[in-house]
Amino acid sequence: MKLITALFMGLCCAASGLVAAKPVVEVKMGSTEFKFEQQPRLTEVLAPVALQQAWYWPASQLYRLDALQLEQQRSEALALISALMLDADDEVQLLLKRLADELSSWQLAEKIPLVIDYDLARAKQAFNPLFESGHYRLQLKVRPVEVPVWGAVAKNVNLSLRSATSVHDYFDAIPEHPTADTSRFYLIQPNGNVIEILRGAWQQDRVEVMPGSTLYIPFSHGYFSKDFAELNKKLLALAVNRMD
Repeated sequence: MKLITALFMGLCCAASGLVAAKPVVEVKMGSTEFKFEQQPRLTEVLAPVALQQAWYWPASQLYRLDALQLEQQRSEALALISALMLDADDEVQLLLKRLADELSSWQLAEKIPLVIDYDLARAKQAFNPLFESGHYRLQLKVRPVEVPVWGAVAKNVNLSLRSATSVHDYFDAIPEHPTADTSRFYLIQPNGNVIEILRGAWQQDRVEVMPGSTLYIPFSHGYFSKDFAELNKKLLALAVNRMD
């Protein structure tokens, strides 16, 4: 009887080894999800889709899903908007309400500061890192042709991207709201860098708008309350981690 029991347990153990291992890395790309039982390198993740289109690699982005701290940050920003609405006139309330609706609809995930380029990853090991265990979303894009503008604006707009053009040349086309800070605005680059652009600094180093960038028009710090300065910070932090 002991022998039979031992044989049965051995068969059970062997059978359990045939069960598919739980994936350690899952990557969503569009409507497709790729699962890996071992940590893949970037080239392995990109290989199934890299040649499907002429991707514009500098605008491609990787996010780690299930970033709970971002939901907490969103809640704090929404609470601040609600507080600011209490002392605002009707026009400003409408703007803040629209901003709150936009913020509520955003898909948020932790942006991974990673250079995504299939050819570069194949050529140089330094640009072909291993993925850590977890759930990811990879967004590959063709070359963007518009620059979204949002924040303290009369309405959100998408400006046509201009090649070899300074960011200052976009000023005149921005429909600013009366609450807008007229001294500065922010350029959010596709790699997650946020650059403060001073409007009067025409002699500063020429900054061009990279394809995949967005422009945030901040609220004036002196409008009603210094809390608008805090709102600018919170919105910029969330915008970096916003998925399209």
